Amino acid sequence: MPPLETASVILSLDADLFGATAADPVAAAAGFAAGRDPEAMGGMNRLYLVERGYSITGGIADHRLRLKSSEVASFAAAVAAQLGAFDGDAGAHVSHDWVGPIAAD
Repeated sequence: MPPLETASVILSLDADLFGATAADPVAAAAGFAAGRDPEAMGGMNRLYLVERGYSITGGIADHRLRLKSSEVASFAAAVAAQLGAFDGDAGAHVSHDWVGPIAAD
């Protein structure tokens, strides 16, 4: 995972970045916190989370969407298609209300 302190927008797909099952939750939390300074040059980072159940990361996410685990791949394909990074079938979530704003951000 790239360092979160350098990210202005973070999209987590069914992953609890700050929970006990994360690879290094302390480093992830520290990096995320470093990017939350509203006085910094780029402003505060934003965290979008798509997950099946409530998590620690979901508790601090700026935007949280609950989807079935079986739907997360389709949602990811729709976001990737909107960004021009995927030219396959964008799946059932191609017109989901969140896809455009995430891609624009």
